Amino acid sequence: MSVVEAPPIFGRALPASPIPDLELLENVGRGTRVVMYRARQISRNRIVILSMLPIAKHHGEFTARFPRVAKILTRLHHPHLVACLQAGLTAANHPYVVRACIDGQYLGQYLADHGPLAWRDAVQVTRDLASALGHAHDQGLIHRDVQASNVALAPRPGDDVFPFVAKLVNLGLTPTLGISEPAEQMDFRGDIHDLGGVLLHALTGHLDTPLTGLPEGVTRLVSWMREPNPDARPGSYADVIAACDRLLGGPRLGRRGNRSAWLAVVAALGACGIGAALALAPATTKARKTSPPVAPMPAPPPSVSLTSQPWGPPQALWSADSVHRLDDWTPSIGAQWTSAESRADAVAGFAGRVSKDLGPLPWRLSGHLHLFSTPDLITDALGLGVELANGQRMVLQVQQHNGVVTAILRDVGEGAPSPGGQPHVLGQGLDIPVVLLVGEGELLATVAGHAFERMPLAAQPRAVVLTIAGDSPGEISGLVLQRPVTP
Repeated sequence: MSVVEAPPIFGRALPASPIPDLELLENVGRGTRVVMYRARQISRNRIVILSMLPIAKHHGEFTARFPRVAKILTRLHHPHLVACLQAGLTAANHPYVVRACIDGQYLGQYLADHGPLAWRDAVQVTRDLASALGHAHDQGLIHRDVQASNVALAPRPGDDVFPFVAKLVNLGLTPTLGISEPAEQMDFRGDIHDLGGVLLHALTGHLDTPLTGLPEGVTRLVSWMREPNPDARPGSYADVIAACDRLLGGPRLGRRGNRSAWLAVVAALGACGIGAALALAPATTKARKTSPPVAPMPAPPPSVSLTSQPWGPPQALWSADSVHRLDDWTPSIGAQWTSAESRADAVAGFAGRVSKDLGPLPWRLSGHLHLFSTPDLITDALGLGVELANGQRMVLQVQQHNGVVTAILRDVGEGAPSPGGQPHVLGQGLDIPVVLLVGEGELLATVAGHAFERMPLAAQPRAVVLTIAGDSPGEISGLVLQRPVTP
């Protein structure tokens, strides 16, 4: 297909890219509101999807408002929203969104090719999308175009029946009316109505087919969500999620989601007089056995064994499957960590910490810490370290302040004093290689080639820990463990 330099952007011919750093590869769809291109982000050599909106003059107010919407979009992170990598206005004043490319198809096409879903899969998809829409609504966004053609299906290995995870796309790109009612009446309940349409579509394969042969609760849920009167619909996304969970027999605790959505589910179930016991822990929290008090371990004399130790092959510390990437990690209360869509083999942290027991010492841990530094996202502090048997956490923390990045090796355990070591200035680099050598009573850390002084440890290391602090996320990629080579 030839590339042409002249407008219109939205014609059939493939145009020159209106976004710097993007090379358009093919037109992958044009709906009633948005045109989409598969593109290559030149600076990072990765495939992305560019969605653009052909705005008419009477949508000038939406265009004026879109820069604010774009800032919110780049801050949204949720397992069931396709990550927004960039958003804004082109030179011709067309709103656009650059998002991660999902290696899969859309729900609408899947239903056309394969027919309706099993009712449990349809309800699970509805629950997942309600969680995503609720997260967006918490940030002040309404989708206004919720339909099966705007639901991407990311492959999920290990499920032979419906091996996909539903992810909503094109959030923030709809200035016109929702499917359900006039704009003056359109609030989040319009999205709930349209989500009910997605559920109906998934259950029947069509939008105009009567429901038959389904559990009564499923039929009632569809009718409730699609009530003509907005006041008669579910009053919140938590109500939708709770209704789905009752049909599915309770929340699926193995799936990782947004903590605020989880708490909303618990609140909704509590309002119904059920599920009070569920409030004891968030969905992402695994119980860790309480360890008995550990006596302080005397620090051994300085040793060169860690630096001279031959190490075996690297072992990845999380799953290659993005859906189950952190399934064997333990989050702290309130932690929000998930797979990163902007980088392969990476995780993104938004709050708190996650840890993973690693077994016998010594360990060699290595990976990359990635900080954000944009007008909308500035990572404050991101860390990789070890958790000790006495509860202390010794962490190599990379910090950002006034555009300068520093690293410090410190104790971040509750109530514990931080070591008095001086931070090392890294300059302005945002992708930072780190190495930790962990042995009996000692920790050696190297960041971007700088080796910190040996840190004695007061107790036995038992787990690797990732930490995030501040209001913006950070990412960690390629984290691997190496063990000593055995003779």
